[in-house]
Amino acid sequence: MAPPVVTATVVVMTSSGGPDASGRSGRIPVRGILLRATGGAGGAVPSIDELCEAARLAERVGVDGIWVDDVLADPGRGEGGEGFEAFSLLGALSQVTTTCALGVLRSPVDRRPPGVLAKIVTTLDALCGGRAVVALAAPSLATDDPGGVVVESIQAFRLVATGEPATFAGRHVRLEGAVSRPPAHHPDGIPLLVHAAPETLEAVARPGVADGLVVDVAGGDGALEPRPGPVTLAVVGVGADGTGTLAASAARARAGGFTGVVVPVDVAGPGGGSRVEEAARAVTG
Repeated sequence: MAPPVVTATVVVMTSSGGPDASGRSGRIPVRGILLRATGGAGGAVPSIDELCEAARLAERVGVDGIWVDDVLADPGRGEGGEGFEAFSLLGALSQVTTTCALGVLRSPVDRRPPGVLAKIVTTLDALCGGRAVVALAAPSLATDDPGGVVVESIQAFRLVATGEPATFAGRHVRLEGAVSRPPAHHPDGIPLLVHAAPETLEAVARPGVADGLVVDVAGGDGALEPRPGPVTLAVVGVGADGTGTLAASAARARAGGFTGVVVPVDVAGPGGGSRVEEAARAVTG
């Protein structure tokens, strides 16, 4: 059986440094690992103990960001529920880490209304002492304007996360006097990234929208292609032929001018700790 393709996820900061001078974009982790919900030994879902130990180990090795995928069970959308709910899981990881940013990766904006999401994330921000970060994604349900949905969701989220009464009237998102207190724990607010899918890239790459972008890059030895918009970071994983290492791929990306790396890692089953160490050392270089 051919070795699997390892897909690396790229954290991409906007060249303008974010939508304002708040400092949010400066808190985007650039040396991170993605704790995969499945895919470990026998395809098992990692236990809470395995995930917590992986987070502790990654932080000790020097990782500055720990990410988890957004996992929900929604048979109506054909979505499985393999693994723990992402924000609840990060609440647990917040209690066993002290320095790493804690983030949910590729969270479709239609899974949770912006006001509800803001309440969840500001609670997480309080639990982890201001280390929360979120990477949003296009809606999981079909729409004629996915970029517009993402942009309005970001705008509404930020209003609610301030703790002040929020009113917002957009084409896709509406709020009327929504209040969520306490506000974000960190005084600069919550860093918001966006998964830069082709259908949303033009909208979300505009200045003032996102604090950064997330790009999925398939493993392999092909040239690193520059992307449109204010993109500054990228990385690739190990190719389908199994050659090379995560560290070599990360070094190659950095040599190409990219500086933000998130490497997925399986933590379930035997050898999970070794895999975490390999991934962490690849991104800390």
